[in-house]
Amino acid sequence: MDLQAKTTDYQNKIIEQINSSNDENAISLILELRDNGGLYLVNTFLNILLSNRSETLKRTVIETLTDIKDLQAAKLYVEFLKKNYESKKITDVLTICWQSRLDFTENIDIFFDILCKSDYQTAFEAFTVIENNLDSLTVEQLSNYIALVKSNVSKTDRDKQLLLLEMVSTLDKAKRTAS
Repeated sequence: MDLQAKTTDYQNKIIEQINSSNDENAISLILELRDNGGLYLVNTFLNILLSNRSETLKRTVIETLTDIKDLQAAKLYVEFLKKNYESKKITDVLTICWQSRLDFTENIDIFFDILCKSDYQTAFEAFTVIENNLDSLTVEQLSNYIALVKSNVSKTDRDKQLLLLEMVSTLDKAKRTAS
């Protein structure tokens, strides 16, 4: 058996342990792996957030994922959001995205999509991710996103309209700064 196969076998055993353990044991295992786990655990952890597991376990997962500073994790978060876009439980994943302070500029479209099409709380979390990534957008991109958000204002309820109008203002300010 080569090293890659052993690693994969080991990784699969860890994933199975997390998934099959009670929440208390899963938390202990996550805390043990926190500093030397690996990106192979990200999808397992993200799936826990969509599950019916305890809030304590989910909080541990959020804290663990927020501490990952590898740009590859950002790509995994975006892939997960794209696959689970319709779930009302993606708010925690968005929280991880903005708290991690990773660069999501390359995939910012998904966050604008969530901002415009999701409920208020989820949109608010997407707003924060966007806000953290504005510095990397071009004037042209900012103009396009202003138009996109404006076109969605009338399609939503009053509270969310205010949030979208705040995003337009934020984008406009970033556009003036970038010019």
